Amino acid sequence: LFLTVFDAIRTAQGITPFSDLAAVEVTRKQTLSAGGGRIRTKLDFLSLITEGNESQNIRLFDGDVVSVGKSPVVLREQLLKAGQTNLSPQFIQVYVSGRVVTPGGVTLPQGSALNQAVNLAGGTKLLKGKVEFIRFTREGEVDRRVFSYNPNAASASYSNPILMAGDIVRVRDSALSAGVGQLA
Repeated sequence: LFLTVFDAIRTAQGITPFSDLAAVEVTRKQTLSAGGGRIRTKLDFLSLITEGNESQNIRLFDGDVVSVGKSPVVLREQLLKAGQTNLSPQFIQVYVSGRVVTPGGVTLPQGSALNQAVNLAGGTKLLKGKVEFIRFTREGEVDRRVFSYNPNAASASYSNPILMAGDIVRVRDSALSAGVGQLA
């Protein structure tokens, strides 16, 4: 069995909404007999998914490093195309809590936005507060946002981000619902 770039990306649990498959790079150590050092190969891996260009899916050897470029914007169309292959999991799991009808884990198709997760959790309850969105990145950083819930917010906007596996969405109490809860 020969492992390929496709296998490496799939083993790493696929891509994120910011992965740029048109900017994949493989770094390989050369043997001393071949002059030593490292060689880098740039691949347009997106052409494999969109056009079936197998020349971009090269064989990997021990010690090869695969790097996927990062886009500053969400590449939703690319994410959806990758979801049609077995490159990325077809579904993701996120956690929705707080003032929603059915809090807990929610399974969504890859490329889904925050509002879809809230809807699958039964929607918001009356007297809801702001929404808190939390994402732990692979680099160990935290993306935390607090904003007013807008069921009509554009997909991939600040207040309706494209979700990744493991994201947390919490619909907070409003000042009135928090006070009513203390009286009960």
